[in-house]
Amino acid sequence: MGRLVRLTGEQVRAGRAFIRAEQADLAQAAQLSIDTIKRLERTRGPVEATFRTMHSLIEAFAARGVCFDAREDGSVGVTFVEP
Repeated sequence: MGRLVRLTGEQVRAGRAFIRAEQADLAQAAQLSIDTIKRLERTRGPVEATFRTMHSLIEAFAARGVCFDAREDGSVGVTFVEP
């Protein structure tokens, strides 16, 4: 899988906007609680989350066409490819 990227709350919101999903839909897809999704989205800057939480979230987004790409400068890009 490579290195797990560290997302910001803004990127989590952007990813959800790309797929036009409600917080509950994303929580279900990632097998996370809706409270976890809300907490991550409220965060300004890098989110504090366990490896399992981040992995589940990134996998749920990837299954719907949203990719978070680590760049050489340490930043993370958000892209969407319609599945």
